Amino acid sequence: MQDFTSKVAVVTGTANPRGIGMAIARALSELGCALVLVDLDGDGAEQQAQTLRDAGRAANALAADMSDHASVVALADAVDAQHGGTQILVLNHVAPTGGPGHGLLSPDPSSWDLHVHVNLLGFVYGIKAFVPRMIERGDHCHVLATTSGAGGTGTMYGNGPYATTKAAIVAMMECLYGQLRDAGADIVSTLIFPGVTNTFDSPERTQQTVAFMRANGLPATFTEPEEVAANAIEAIRTDSFWARPDPADPAHRETTDWEAGIYRTRAEVLISRGAPDPYLWGPASNLLGL
Repeated sequence: MQDFTSKVAVVTGTANPRGIGMAIARALSELGCALVLVDLDGDGAEQQAQTLRDAGRAANALAADMSDHASVVALADAVDAQHGGTQILVLNHVAPTGGPGHGLLSPDPSSWDLHVHVNLLGFVYGIKAFVPRMIERGDHCHVLATTSGAGGTGTMYGNGPYATTKAAIVAMMECLYGQLRDAGADIVSTLIFPGVTNTFDSPERTQQTVAFMRANGLPATFTEPEEVAANAIEAIRTDSFWARPDPADPAHRETTDWEAGIYRTRAEVLISRGAPDPYLWGPASNLLGL
């Protein structure tokens, strides 16, 4: 897609003004898209839509519970009624980390239920509500989904609900790619694969996170939300499956080299049928709570 003018873009997870969703929404609006900002926090999404309108952009907000199939279908119906269709769908919402039963050694399933319904089924519901309509209209369209290194690069085992659902998003988008290809649909699926993104509300919180990551042996190169947005736009322009930092960029060399090492190690472990210790990473599970 080269001409974004008047294309309708639906972006979920947009109540946080410093979040990835809003960074992508702002970038799309600057290119001329009409934006539909979606969040469970409808008032928060409306505040962000107002900032776009104040800048002369076309934007409105809709509240939706992405973990509820009926709510997502109602969202797609509302977008169709208001705009006549969607050309760009960005699935970016995420459940909060933590909560009761976060660890697998607890009998309480609450946190896992939440993450599966929001992080995974919310993306499935979004695809099922929007993509068949895209196919029926025959427009050239894009579906983008945000994942994370927590599940795509080895496994951040201490944060099981997040890592598991983020890994599932990778597999889901690979499935979508193959099914769109087999159907001959003019729709491009893209996996947004950001680095650790600086979405925090203060420099102090950012530095605390950097220190925490370094103390646990992890690269601490932050990606700014605007850079994630730029990667997403470039993927749309080039019809790419991957939207992620350039491995040749010196600013991300430490992270991309670390990721490449994890990928190779995991492949070697799978081939040799070894134990997963070499590719499990992140803080110990007792730091996040069992």
